[in-house]
Amino acid sequence: MGPKLDALIRRLKPVAHVFEFKDETPPRIDVFLDVGAELRTNGKCTILTFWFHWDHDSENDNIEDWEPVTYILKDNAVVDIQTRPHWNIVRWLTDQPILQNGERAIVFFSKNRHAPYLEVQPSTKVGWLRKTMTQTWWTQEIQFALFGFIEVMGERNRYVNIPKYKVKKNHKPPSDAKALTGIEIIGKKLFNDWYKTPEFC
Repeated sequence: MGPKLDALIRRLKPVAHVFEFKDETPPRIDVFLDVGAELRTNGKCTILTFWFHWDHDSENDNIEDWEPVTYILKDNAVVDIQTRPHWNIVRWLTDQPILQNGERAIVFFSKNRHAPYLEVQPSTKVGWLRKTMTQTWWTQEIQFALFGFIEVMGERNRYVNIPKYKVKKNHKPPSDAKALTGIEIIGKKLFNDWYKTPEFC
């Protein structure tokens, strides 16, 4: 998959924005350490995941953070883009996201634990937001994701683009990273997936 991965990285490397803490002295840009990409097949689909890696999750906690941005391709066409803000897998193509060249994700990594969000077109029918806001109960993770999206979109002018980052092929979180193992609650593993396989795959 080497040549194919190279071509997909060049074609689909996300446009990445991170937060600038201008109130600190000196101002600090919360840039990632590195970015990896991995490719796999799932039925009729190709799964391309970019892993953005920081040396911290919350400020000064020294816990490594890996945030996935996943493209689902079928017949070489992008049919879905997914991220996982606060453990919620979001399928963005249902929400008319603003994309570069019609397919490249433009991602804003929140100042709160780097949760990844895409900007969407002004619409009253925003899929995951509408579904979240009409639920009769909210988990803490859903609340974080929803309010995080609203906050990030309201502060887009405080985010800076990181244009020339390199992507390491076949680089992903270690097997014991929380990004892959998820969270254990009452002896049960939760949130250990970073994308949902669409039915058409």
